[in-house]
Amino acid sequence: MKKQFTAGMVCIVQCTLGLAAEGASNLTGVWQLSEAYKDGKSITLKQPSATKIYTERHVIYNYYARLPTCLSPALSAGFGSYTIAGTSLSEIFSNESDPAAIGTTLDSTVSVSDDGDSLEKTYQREGRAHREVWTRLE
Repeated sequence: MKKQFTAGMVCIVQCTLGLAAEGASNLTGVWQLSEAYKDGKSITLKQPSATKIYTERHVIYNYYARLPTCLSPALSAGFGSYTIAGTSLSEIFSNESDPAAIGTTLDSTVSVSDDGDSLEKTYQREGRAHREVWTRLE
C-alpha cells in the first residue's frame, strides 16, 4: 500500500507539473532521509523520516521540524525548483512551512550510488557542515 501511494504521488506531481520522465536527471524519484550528520556527528532523525520527490525540474519535500510557530515538531513541507550540473545541486525554495526559507537557495554537492538507490548530499549552513544520506523509495 505504501509503495502504491508513493508511486501515485509521483504520477500526480509529474502530471500536474506537465513533466516527462524521459531525459530527467538521476535524481528523479522519491527519496527518504536515512542518515544525517552535522559537523561529523550523527543526528537522530525524527520519525517519520523526511521525504523528497524530485521531478525533472522541481523538488517537493516534507519533514518534521520545530518551527517558530510550533511548540513541538510538526509536519513541514516545501516546494521549489532545482538545477544540477555534475555534482553541484542548487535548490531554490519557492514555498516552505518556515516563511524565512521562502526564496532562499541551498547549494550542495551530491553523489548518487552506482546502483542509483542512494544519494549523498553535503552542504554548509550557518557555518556548519551537513551531510545527508537519502535512500530511493521509487
